Amino acid sequence: MSSPEAPRDEASADETELPTETGPEADTEFSPFAELSEEFKPSPAVRHLDADGLPVTMDQSTESDIPRLSTTTLVCMEDRSAFVVRNHWGEELLRFPASAATRTPNGQWRIPWEDAVKLSAEAIANFRARHPNMSTNGDAVTLTSLLALDSARASPRRGDFLGVEPVRPACKHYVRQRVAFELNAQHSEQKRLCAARRTTEGTFMSVRDAGIWACDMREPQDYRSVESLDQFDDMKIEQGKNRTHLPMFSGAGGIFESKG
Repeated sequence: MSSPEAPRDEASADETELPTETGPEADTEFSPFAELSEEFKPSPAVRHLDADGLPVTMDQSTESDIPRLSTTTLVCMEDRSAFVVRNHWGEELLRFPASAATRTPNGQWRIPWEDAVKLSAEAIANFRARHPNMSTNGDAVTLTSLLALDSARASPRRGDFLGVEPVRPACKHYVRQRVAFELNAQHSEQKRLCAARRTTEGTFMSVRDAGIWACDMREPQDYRSVESLDQFDDMKIEQGKNRTHLPMFSGAGGIFESKG
């Protein structure tokens, strides 16, 4: 009487080989790996020999994870594409091209008064339409009246110049520093920091290679970028109204799903 065969812990070579389909339905057979094979087709890695003689894999990506520095990708920066004078509500009274403004030693911006009068023809005409009794005054007098009545500053005119500001001033928390490289004082680097944010160690947060398109902590606030934050909140509120709870298991626990 022979003893029953003991179970095996391993398969033979014949048992691990999949049979080859040769029938007419072979090409239509579903394979769990077909979709993955079609979607992911990596190309061979490209390598070159480095100075030390060892092969180094070359980066073949076409886009960088670091956004290009611009006034759009970093809302902390000032936008000097134009210069303006604002009223008490922050609305623009006058707008001037960037080429018309110059910077003073104390960091303020100004435009020669004569140039400001010439470049404000449209604003002067609109002011006269609102105040017909001033229609007989000259352009310089009319502009002075406009600034006295509507400007956020008590007197933006200083002598022969008109004080202006960038169309978007820099955030008061935005800090730039030019410092020496650590352990290499012969070279320097420029840091871009946010004084309103700190790391877990308590140091200012670096924004040098970051993309910050909108920020509620910005002073003065950039309402155009804040609108994108409001729109996102509105979208999430609407999604929350249509959310229903579907229990995953009997008892505690469950998942959320949006209707529609």
